Amino acid sequence: MTLLLPGGADRSAVWPTDIGGGTFAPTLPVSYRGEPIGEIAVRERPGQPITPGEGRLLADLAAQAGLVLHNVRLTAELQARLADLSAQAAELRASRQRILTAQDSERRRLGGEIRAGVQRELEATSAQLDDVERLLVDDATAAAARLEALTGETQQTLDSLRELARGIFPPLLADRGIGPALEAQTRKAIIPASILVDSSVAGARFDPGVEAAVYFCCVEALRGAAAPATVHLSAQDGALTFAVDGAAALGGRLQGLRDRVEALGGGLEAEGSDRLHGWIPTRALAEVG
Repeated sequence: MTLLLPGGADRSAVWPTDIGGGTFAPTLPVSYRGEPIGEIAVRERPGQPITPGEGRLLADLAAQAGLVLHNVRLTAELQARLADLSAQAAELRASRQRILTAQDSERRRLGGEIRAGVQRELEATSAQLDDVERLLVDDATAAAARLEALTGETQQTLDSLRELARGIFPPLLADRGIGPALEAQTRKAIIPASILVDSSVAGARFDPGVEAAVYFCCVEALRGAAAPATVHLSAQDGALTFAVDGAAALGGRLQGLRDRVEALGGGLEAEGSDRLHGWIPTRALAEVG
């Protein structure tokens, strides 16, 4: 007996399994509500052909087997669907774990940068202010000079803190959108990059989470690029689409970016060695005036 499965596959079974010899004839098609779903073949022993009466019985069996094979096929389809869902659930759990791990790593990195940079500078400034306080008693002029120097150092610390904050979420991205934010980011890069914004994106705003995901994917793809790169932004078929030509080698960073995009229902692919292409379902929310 053979069961025809969706997609062109089939599943066959032979009974009894311990009888050999002979040929399978005739073969009777089995259908359910007019749709072919399988067939029944009977093994003829040498010298013992199927009699007319046995042929009628087989025809009746094939006519009655349609519902049975239909139910068996439904069970097989459900089992295949369950296996797919189980695999998707496992991948979703793994993706969420990778996202959590990446978030923890990013928090540790930011904490290290703050301790090594801004915190150390502020501690040094605090110690120098104590010195200036003691100096005020003996030499007001020298104290004023020291305070002026400290003002400049404090401004540098503040600039460092602002730059660190921009790396977390640039204010320009929230205020003006993905195009201007990427243009501002590339102006600070050592190797220049071109940002080509389609008219479907220019002046439009999208879901903040989608804008952030596209922005950081593009920034990561540009970081470490060996030659001038080009970023393409467009909105089509209900998705915000982006591509980076001349992208840097992402290595292990690619999986983290892909997890972030797939968490929003999109996709991210590395095409060749220097092109990144992705899309995230969304729609324009407003026009930026």
